[in-house]
Amino acid sequence: MGIFRSRYYLVAKDAALEAPDPYRRIPLYDPRGLADRRDRKRRNRLSDHVEDLFDAACREGDSEAAAELLTVLENMQRRRHEMLKRDRRISDDQLAQAQEELARSRTVA
Repeated sequence: MGIFRSRYYLVAKDAALEAPDPYRRIPLYDPRGLADRRDRKRRNRLSDHVEDLFDAACREGDSEAAAELLTVLENMQRRRHEMLKRDRRISDDQLAQAQEELARSRTVA
């Protein structure tokens, strides 16, 4: 048994070891921003462009413009629901996130 050693590594008793968070976002190595530009090109719908403008308005602290863009998004979503009444793929999640983001940006500003 002298040749075969234990297959476990010795760890100090006071070592603070934790399991990694399985839901953490793994950063993408993209120094030139190619993935962001590629993803932006895939978003060709008008609602995607309005969402991008809304995000930019929230980042810049222009809550008035963000509120107007949110109204536009709500109207677009309402019309989409009216046209495609039984389509289950339509979700209000993005609209709810936009409302929360606007409320957050108003409290910060």
